[in-house]
Amino acid sequence: RKAWWKNLLLKHSYKWDSEKHILLNNLEPLNCLKIKVSKKQLAPPVSQRDTISIQNRLNELKITKFIIFHPSAKYQYKIYSQKLRDELLVLLNQLNVPIIATGGFNEIDKKIKDSLPKLDNIIDFIGETTIEEYIALSELSQGYIGMDTLNMHIAAAQNKRIFAIFGPTNLNMWSPWSNKLELSAKENKPLQTYGNVTVFQAEMPCVACGNKGCNNNGVISECLNNISPIIIFKEIKEWL
Repeated sequence: RKAWWKNLLLKHSYKWDSEKHILLNNLEPLNCLKIKVSKKQLAPPVSQRDTISIQNRLNELKITKFIIFHPSAKYQYKIYSQKLRDELLVLLNQLNVPIIATGGFNEIDKKIKDSLPKLDNIIDFIGETTIEEYIALSELSQGYIGMDTLNMHIAAAQNKRIFAIFGPTNLNMWSPWSNKLELSAKENKPLQTYGNVTVFQAEMPCVACGNKGCNNNGVISECLNNISPIIIFKEIKEWL
């Protein structure tokens, strides 16, 4: 009923489908116009200046191959707990591959930065790059490990190997898009891999509720506290 005016004024319209990936929803207007488009997520452009800036820093640290670890998100309820994060970092440190921790400048990022364990192969870049420099860093990386956030989608668009840790977010719409297979996750599973993407979720009946944390409190998602760092580590180790 709410869309009556669309039928009155427009020849074509489409309904937003919460069970469909965000990319496919965004392509619907073009489908209405019968414009054929590729179902591939385009990577954001990277300037030569930002690439050189990041490459120079990596050279100073004598880093060639590395993996990004992005522990933060815009909202607290999307973040892995410090205890589990530290356990995961200790395990990742054993891979003897540089793991570059990234993040922005907000209070959530600052708290994570202050709490990062001091480990030989964990390099702290949190709050030390612009978004443009981050995109360049991501382009140079081997893969992405971390939370369900913008940075994950950037890495997916760049066709990087993705290890995404999901809490209550709706997978149908927001899971990483695989350009290789031109699809995303369709159902909730504790562990699933499609193309270049691996998604981790808790094995709980409430997953994924789509709320902003438990009871919509915007702070805690118990499902995130029920994803084992060991399982995440095993998948990454097997890939390497």
